[in-house]
Amino acid sequence: MAGSPIPTNERVNESPSRRHFVVNAVAAGTLLLTSCKAPADTPAPARTWLRKPDEKPFQIPNDFLGIHTDHGMGGPTPAPSYRYGAVRSINANDERAFPITQWALIELKDNEFDWSPVEKWLAANPGKTKIFNLFGCPTFHQKFPKEPWAFPYLQGGGSPPKDPALAARFIKALLAKFPGEIQFIELWNEPNFGWDNDDLLKARWGPTKGLPAFFTGSPADLAGMARAVREVLPKEVLLMSSGWEGQGNFDSSKNSLLRFSKAPDGRGRTGKDHVQALSVHSYTYENDPNKLVNELLGYRERFEEAGYDPSLPRFLTEVGAEAPGAWNKDTPSMTQKTTAIRRWCMIPAALGYSGVYLYKHSVLETLGDPAANPEISKAIDDIYEQLSGKRIKAAAELKDDTIWLQFDDDSELRA
Repeated sequence: MAGSPIPTNERVNESPSRRHFVVNAVAAGTLLLTSCKAPADTPAPARTWLRKPDEKPFQIPNDFLGIHTDHGMGGPTPAPSYRYGAVRSINANDERAFPITQWALIELKDNEFDWSPVEKWLAANPGKTKIFNLFGCPTFHQKFPKEPWAFPYLQGGGSPPKDPALAARFIKALLAKFPGEIQFIELWNEPNFGWDNDDLLKARWGPTKGLPAFFTGSPADLAGMARAVREVLPKEVLLMSSGWEGQGNFDSSKNSLLRFSKAPDGRGRTGKDHVQALSVHSYTYENDPNKLVNELLGYRERFEEAGYDPSLPRFLTEVGAEAPGAWNKDTPSMTQKTTAIRRWCMIPAALGYSGVYLYKHSVLETLGDPAANPEISKAIDDIYEQLSGKRIKAAAELKDDTIWLQFDDDSELRA
């Protein structure tokens, strides 16, 4: 969704989100898998190789395909019938459509916790890799209280805490309560700091920006939380960046990803120094794989520009159909929807991403509602089987916009 007025050439990059309560989606269509030996004239890409044959092969993790789902949270959503390897906590909604794993619905009083929402989420997704998203500041901890937020029932929920140690205390208590259950702590969701101020200490998406943002603090506020939270994490739990959205091809001093990365953390280091895994979002859909290819290549450039170690694992933690228009029952066609879903998984895998999280199990507008649509469910299950644990030797976008993967056993996958 668009934010407050932004210069035309920047609007897509600095909106607080193109998704508030309706989330993201993935689409896919015709898929061919062959086990024959690759021919000598293996097709070359029209625009770019995604993985050249002389590059190191990429091992796709078994838990590569993730999902956002709110089954088991108290509402009517049925459990997925398809296979998936991972889940992300944000928008695991209860019967009121409240994301029940947000901080403010767990820490109900200062240092007093109701862990039942987390227990429900864990019980609904046994054995899955889990990203816990830290967002939704309790009212009694807010640095900027009572400001509009993307979730209007909690005023000020986008505020950072008055002291980043409060966030660290919450995460430490969470991980102590559920040891070994959570693999990543993701620091907030889609933080944007506005386009009119590049001050790392003061720039923020406050109440004058139009649509409320997910995060209303400054780059330095977020960097301070990154430091504090990282300090309390056990070695087996990684700190994940913030789910950057719309920042991949936006390389100015107003880029929120770049500003966080160089923002002071209050102890002599910067936000970048504490990140152990990188998270991005994409909602560009025009039945055109070039959109996602270009966005992820843009993120590669921004991460290089910021100085992140290229070996850090990268995740597409939200992907779906939203721009320029959401899906409905009839449009695009089912073939286009299922093709898009497969491409949304195949392109990041080809570029070395460690996980893709489809948004959302029970939403038509962005994922075709796999909770109710067996054709969409089957497309997700198929691509889970065809990618999980495989080793990509080469990948390209072909002249007809087909995405082509070749595995180390010389089998191929196209969509």
